[in-house]
Amino acid sequence: MFLEEVLRYVNNRFEMETVYDTFSISGGTLEIPDCLEGQYFWVEGSALNDGLHLYPDADMADEDFVGRVVLLAIPRPLADLADEIEEWSAENADAIGGPYQSESYGGYSYTLASGGAQGNETPAAAWQLHYGARLRPYRKLSRDWV
Repeated sequence: MFLEEVLRYVNNRFEMETVYDTFSISGGTLEIPDCLEGQYFWVEGSALNDGLHLYPDADMADEDFVGRVVLLAIPRPLADLADEIEEWSAENADAIGGPYQSESYGGYSYTLASGGAQGNETPAAAWQLHYGARLRPYRKLSRDWV
């Protein structure tokens, strides 16, 4: 889920409420009483399911764990922007992640090998540079989560 990368970049998960407890995931689903359908939540302390999820997530690995679940209030425009960034990254992966960088000045040009990504990975800096101004309103200076 690319939204998780965007949240890390903006240093903001938009936390609403944190529940510390012993949780049981059964049948691929974690029941969260105060979570609304379509609301994002973050799992921490799980061996198999840590990270961002959309409620109800029926694809979680069954397990019991002691940890915390954080209910989030991610603004819809940011979630939509994360989808746009993911599409842009996929469309531009070859150009951005290629092993070469070309430059030309007047009639002179040259090509250098660069530290591009391998395969279809897009360097994080590419989407961050391209979308940084639009992500700035959501950014916090620091975060207390990893």
